[in-house]
Amino acid sequence: MEAVSDLNWFALRVSPNYEFMVRGILRRRGLICHVKTEKRQRRKTFKDKTRAEVSFPISGYCFIGLKPTDPTPWDLRHCYHLIKSVVSVNGRPAMLDAERLKSFLGYDDFHAPEHFKYLRTRAEQFQIGDVLKIARPAFEELNLPLIEMREGECIFHLTLFGKLTELRADPQDCYRAA
Repeated sequence: MEAVSDLNWFALRVSPNYEFMVRGILRRRGLICHVKTEKRQRRKTFKDKTRAEVSFPISGYCFIGLKPTDPTPWDLRHCYHLIKSVVSVNGRPAMLDAERLKSFLGYDDFHAPEHFKYLRTRAEQFQIGDVLKIARPAFEELNLPLIEMREGECIFHLTLFGKLTELRADPQDCYRAA
């Protein structure tokens, strides 16, 4: 596993309001991709009196991390119309300072739980039968065995209300149970 600061980070300019879609596409291709979000208080509806905290992406940018030995994926911008360009200086992709980007994205490698200290790379893969946890609040208490990997997603079987239900999760949201 690679630490956040061991990767070469680059910024992609993407279509506004499609940052999370681009992040999902790149993660399915095995790349480490993050979107900076900021939390704001918003009403759910115009007439609603209560406010909820909502995360909004910083418009138009995704950040990808590459190992120094990885081939550069700049041809992806020709494959997907949502990726406009790579942020460049004098026609060459501009590498971002890992420590400044880490503080900008809000990462804290030193005080984070062990399973969040490192971002997964393409080399680390789960095997069928591995017991995993899903990093989502609804599933944080569950240890689930991996049934299969299909279309870039982890497939689990979960019993809800006495009925066997298929649960799909992005591998970036899964980690091995301790």
